[in-house]
Amino acid sequence: MKWENLNRDWFFKKGQVRVFPGNDADILGKKVNLPHDYMIESDVHPDAPAGPAMGYYTEGAATYTKKMLIPAEWEGQKIYLHFDGVMMNASVSVNGSLVKVHHYGYTPFTADITDYVYYGEENRISVLVNPSMQPNSRWYTGAGIYRDVTLAHVSPIHIDVDGIFAWTKQIPPSMNPAPARMKRRLWWKSP
Repeated sequence: MKWENLNRDWFFKKGQVRVFPGNDADILGKKVNLPHDYMIESDVHPDAPAGPAMGYYTEGAATYTKKMLIPAEWEGQKIYLHFDGVMMNASVSVNGSLVKVHHYGYTPFTADITDYVYYGEENRISVLVNPSMQPNSRWYTGAGIYRDVTLAHVSPIHIDVDGIFAWTKQIPPSMNPAPARMKRRLWWKSP
């Protein structure tokens, strides 16, 4: 599975913006590259809900938008977007359709966007981030897409994303190397 880095040339705008394709005048904010923390750019307030634990920052929802061409040759393949970290309550939409919601800000997640893309055309990816439910941590978390975003296209039959897992039941002191067990998840969809 090959991953293509998508960290460059996103648009950022505070607030929830329209995710449906159309006139872009109301969605295009400032251009940013990832990783990006928009909370650190905001003002501090003495009455912030999380107080000193979050550095007195208060920040609401914001939207990241990226436009990209999905090549026509990719039709028939599976297409995944992988986010290494979005703080927090991320809602991922592709061409106006909600594809994935991921609430926890500290874990990576993957969205299967295969059924939502237009092949051979420009596509719009929108990520709504909403860290406004404060307090939500014991320290400054930031807000935004704070790690890499990558895109993959693979054969319809492939090992699932994070689909290989190896472990040992126990490691007796006399065994070197220890026996390992392995589990894998294979993904396929019948026509």
